[in-house]
Amino acid sequence: MDIERLFEGDTPLPSLNRLVQQLLSEFSSHDPDLLRIARILSQDQALSAKVLRLANSAHFAGARQVDSIRDAAIMLGLNNLRMLVICSAVQQRFVTIPHLDLGRFWRQNLACSQLAGRLAKRCRLDQEQARLGGLLHSIGQLYIHQKEPRLAQQVVAKVAQGCPRAEVEKQLLEFDYGEVGAELARRWQFPASLALICRHHIRPDSAPEASRPLVTVVALARWRVEQDMDAPQLSWPDEALNSLGLTREQLYALGEAPTPA
Repeated sequence: MDIERLFEGDTPLPSLNRLVQQLLSEFSSHDPDLLRIARILSQDQALSAKVLRLANSAHFAGARQVDSIRDAAIMLGLNNLRMLVICSAVQQRFVTIPHLDLGRFWRQNLACSQLAGRLAKRCRLDQEQARLGGLLHSIGQLYIHQKEPRLAQQVVAKVAQGCPRAEVEKQLLEFDYGEVGAELARRWQFPASLALICRHHIRPDSAPEASRPLVTVVALARWRVEQDMDAPQLSWPDEALNSLGLTREQLYALGEAPTPA
């Protein structure tokens, strides 16, 4: 199957809503205006509620309750707002996915995001790009399950037998979820760094040299969280660790990997 056929087909990729498109355009501008972003956010009740909830969470909450989108936007900052908007947009487009446990999917990706951020900090890389990449590196799986549920069911069955997911997808579809995720990111005009992480985290040594450290951080975080045959196909873990100047002990010291329910 050609990847273009996957994206066109009988049910083409739905576009992002107008407000999300406006926000992404503002985030990618040369000089993003936080107050303008707050005004756009205030037009969407669901996004506004998420922004306020995050601003008042234990991680960000200060001495007083934040009850305005403007104050919440200032408290969270551009990077956190961008991550929230992008993740909300993805979740809106993938509400029910055949043959995939969405709760487990997002728990795994959240754990990957958190560890990728810590690894990026240790390696002096961009923490926000690492966190976003960790959260959305596998969004291609969502689209494959949505568009080709019968083939996705075969993929799941093979993976349950111990076969690496990307290899199974290559056999059945002629492309893997990394390629699909990168195409999703491109078509939705998500950050270029996210498209690179989606495309190359399965085999980070294939990434362009400039982006390889960031991609490797996300790949390592995913392997640490999952540690199974569905993890990226690398010479694990020493080559990837050595490329970042890390040891196994340092990787494990950055946090215990949760066991997805």
